[in-house]
Amino acid sequence: GEPAQAQVIADRARRSFAAGRRPVYCARAVGLWVAAAIAAKAVPPSAIRSGRRAAATLAAAGWRDEALRVRLLVARGAVELGALAVARRELADCAPLRRRGSVADRVDAWHVEALLRRSSGDDTGAQRAARSALRLLDSYRAALGASDLRAGASSIGVELAQLGLRIALAGDDPRQVLEWAEMLRASALRLAPVTPPDSTELR
Repeated sequence: GEPAQAQVIADRARRSFAAGRRPVYCARAVGLWVAAAIAAKAVPPSAIRSGRRAAATLAAAGWRDEALRVRLLVARGAVELGALAVARRELADCAPLRRRGSVADRVDAWHVEALLRRSSGDDTGAQRAARSALRLLDSYRAALGASDLRAGASSIGVELAQLGLRIALAGDDPRQVLEWAEMLRASALRLAPVTPPDSTELR
């Protein structure tokens, strides 16, 4: 919850790893710095160049998924800067992450898609993308046994639900506002709790 401080620490780590000639760790620190800049809503134009260089370093070192995650951050940063053509290219190149990445990766990719659509003036498309991500998250959450894991998974979709709610509030359909407000709540606890089996031996 302290993105400005995170930026400072990530930059310090980047400089330290660069001085120690550890390019992979330097690139990972750059990725964290870009993420912190996005969270702080203060993305400098240099974040695009730095993020691309970091992703290339990671990919060359064999850290392909990590490289794609950094490129996804670059795409999101580009949306924040209004560089939509750059964001589209970076997001398109992250297609493998959307297909085979972790649930968090796929949700992040849908999130960038939703932001991109909204920035392009397609609010309906943005809500569709956000819903796709939240459906994916619901499926994943339903497979988890513990309530604390479900609640933790729910936090992944908070920003998406907030985006959908902002779009709904700008419209004139109260039902949509309520629907998105419900999605924003910690819905994990509404799922049926996992109970022990009836068999004493199995229990």
